[in-house]
Formats: sequence, structure tokens, C-alpha cells
Amino acid sequence: MSFVEKDVLVTGGAGFIGSNCVKTLAKMGAKVSVLDNFQSGSIENLKHVMNKIRLVNGDVRDFKKVKRLVDNCDSVVHYAANASVPASVDNPVYDFETNVLGTLNILEAVRQSRNDVAIAYASSAALYGELTKTPLKEDLCTNPVSPYGISKLCGENYCRLYYKTYGVKTVSLRYFNVYGPHQSRYVMFDYLRKLSDNPNRLEILGSGKQVRDFIYVADAVSATLMTMGIPSAYGDTFNACTGVGTSVLDIAKTMLDLLGLKNTETVCTGKSWEGDVDILVGDPSKIDSFGFRPKYSLSEGLRELIKWYTKVFPTKLRLI
Repeated sequence: MSFVEKDVLVTGGAGFIGSNCVKTLAKMGAKVSVLDNFQSGSIENLKHVMNKIRLVNGDVRDFKKVKRLVDNCDSVVHYAANASVPASVDNPVYDFETNVLGTLNILEAVRQSRNDVAIAYASSAALYGELTKTPLKEDLCTNPVSPYGISKLCGENYCRLYYKTYGVKTVSLRYFNVYGPHQSRYVMFDYLRKLSDNPNRLEILGSGKQVRDFIYVADAVSATLMTMGIPSAYGDTFNACTGVGTSVLDIAKTMLDLLGLKNTETVCTGKSWEGDVDILVGDPSKIDSFGFRPKYSLSEGLRELIKWYTKVFPTKLRLI
């Protein structure tokens, strides 16, 4: 799908994945509008493309504002959300209002628009919950264990419904563990932060045996934009993943190798956060059938993350 001279709205475009998507779209020649309330996003993430985008401070829960923006766009990439499982456990009402009502606002605005607008919805592998059958396929019964997972599943169902009932062109991407520049939390960022404070000791939450499917942010964005341009993908859901499982302890070991830290003590706490699951690995065969292939290996992606981190944050850490 060509985005040259196309008007694209990116909700949550100042956030981690959203800002990476904005930069990619700007490079592709799109005319990008960003809607963000800056509750978790940062204008710093967009500083290199500020002269190429339109930035709107606002919330997806504000239907009137959403409608005005949608009426002037060709495509929507919908990232705006509460993206934290622990935060959803602490405040399920806010999680519902932002993730479910916010998504419904986007869909309804598109339905009412005269433009032929395609929507990419950022869903999450969190909706699989504690399913033990791996790798996880899109047609498995879902079993969310957090309000966040339930809200993402609800958003997917609304996307599917709006396609079947109203013909709104939607695709849903179930992101697994996305990592890369601009992230400000999650396991890899936490490791770098901890090692910056003390390179001699690294504390790992849980047993260290938790297995995840890590996908580099540029690959996740590529998967999203690709599926938006495939009519046979509309109304459907796709895993955005690599199909490769890696334990969080192995992530730590790879990171220590890249940083040349040979004497760092790794300590597992044995206790993780509420809503955490042991194994979360996706089956990418469905999106692969449309020609998607991740370009970054885990080691390559980690190198890019570390390069960014050492430029942005004060640290003595360096790649070897």
C-alpha cells in the first residue's frame, strides 16, 4: 500500500510504537496527523519529524475531536490505549474507557465519514491469557487474565463487527512483546536502566524462565502497514510476532554479552507482577502467508535498542 501524499491519522502517535510508526509513515511520504493526550507518550519521541506532521493534543474518548480528524484522513493507525497490564488491574474503569470506548469512537467516526478509511487496530497477545498450547494461533479460544487483555479482545470484536456490519475496512494486529527505540518500560528497558545504576548486579522479576516472543518495533510497524493495504485482510486478526520464544533470563544474557559485562551477577526474584503469564509465543504463519518476514534478529534488535538508549540516557553502558 502506498502512503505517498495520503492523510494518515495515528492515535497515540507520541507513544513507543506509535512514534516509530509516525516516523516510518513520514519517510514514506504520508501526511501524518498525530492525536495524543501525552499521558504516556512524549513529544521527545517526535522531535525529529515535528516539521513533517500535524500534532493534536487530545483524547480518543473525545468523539467530536476524533470525528473532525477522521473526516480529513484516508487511513487510521490506532495505538491510543492504556497499554499496561498492571495499570489495568489497578484501574479497570479507565482501561475500559480508553481502550474500548476510545476504539469504538474511532470506528464510529469512520463509519460516519464520507471517506473510504482503512483502520489498523493495535491489539495485544495479552488476550490469549494463560493458554498453554504454543505457538498461539489466531483461531484459538482466548482467555484474558487482566482487564487490559479483555479490553483488547473487545476492541478486536468491535473491529470485526464494524467490518461485517458496516463495511469499515479494519485489520487487527496482535502485538507480542515489541521492543526498540522510544520504549520507556518493559523488560529490556528495565534491564538497561538497572545496569546503568549498577552494572555488577541485575535483578530479574520472577523465575527468569518466563518465555516471550520478542519482535523489533520496526518489524511490528511493517506488519501493520502491510496488512492495511491487503483487501483480503480486512475484518481479520493477525499475530505480529516472530514465532521464536526467548526466556527473559536469556534476554539478560544476550544483553550482557552485547555490553561486554562478563562479571554481572543475575538474581531472579521468584515473584512477578499480577497478570503475568509463563509462556507467550505466537504462530506467525497467517501473516507470513501475506509475505511478511521480520527483518531483525533478536541480537540485531537489541543492538539498535542499546544504541538508542546510550544516546538518550546518561549511562556508562556501551556496545562492544
